[in-house]
Amino acid sequence: MTDSGGNTVTQSVFILVGDAPAVATSVSVDSISYATQGGKNGDKHLSVTVAILDDLGNPPSGASVSITLTNLDSGTFWSGTDTTGTDGTVTYTLKSAPTGTYDTVVTNVTVGGLTWDGSTPTNSFSKSSGKFRGVSAETPRDASGAIPIFLGIATTEPAELDSANDDA
Repeated sequence: MTDSGGNTVTQSVFILVGDAPAVATSVSVDSISYATQGGKNGDKHLSVTVAILDDLGNPPSGASVSITLTNLDSGTFWSGTDTTGTDGTVTYTLKSAPTGTYDTVVTNVTVGGLTWDGSTPTNSFSKSSGKFRGVSAETPRDASGAIPIFLGIATTEPAELDSANDDA
């Protein structure tokens, strides 16, 4: 561009064209882990932690996760629903968990705008008297430091499980 005094000015503009930022559309269960704590041998209570991720690999906060925990040896099962924290995990604890092999099935995941893929990773945990086989981890806690709990009774009838976060 040249002005009336004969001065010339040049200016460049760069435009970068690319894909729009990715937006998550689905959620899946990334992992299910087990830990024991309490009692003389540290194996009285059984904790189950479910971790979920969206399809971009991010942990969605505030997702409602429903599970069924089954003692495969006795056929007893417990159900619970709770909400993930900012790390995309939710932890349930079965107090005074009976000896046996446990399996967890995620029965539902809901989080705003995302579709759950409907699958549960293969998982199993064997709890025996004094010793256990399976995945061991530090006792998971929620943001307040509390351990979310199952409230259930081991019977041949299904027992409803509640978690510590239900009162929130």
